[in-house]
Amino acid sequence: MLPTPSRRHAPLTLQEVAGVCGYHYAYVRQLVSRGTLKSHKEGKYRYVRVCDLRAYVKTKSDIRLEYLEARLSMVEASAR
Repeated sequence: MLPTPSRRHAPLTLQEVAGVCGYHYAYVRQLVSRGTLKSHKEGKYRYVRVCDLRAYVKTKSDIRLEYLEARLSMVEASAR
């Protein structure tokens, strides 16, 4: 299930990204620091857009896109 168009660019916290991808939070921070995973800063927090997370996942072989979509659906459901 793909996010609605308005949710497509919605920001995820780094903690949510870690949970969705199955990575440790510190590793997600490292990816962001290196510029491997695109993010933006709002106040003192960093966020990753869903479309940027998808773009990153497409370059990785250790995460299946179907898995990511399922996890994103769960995050969206809990946000409602």
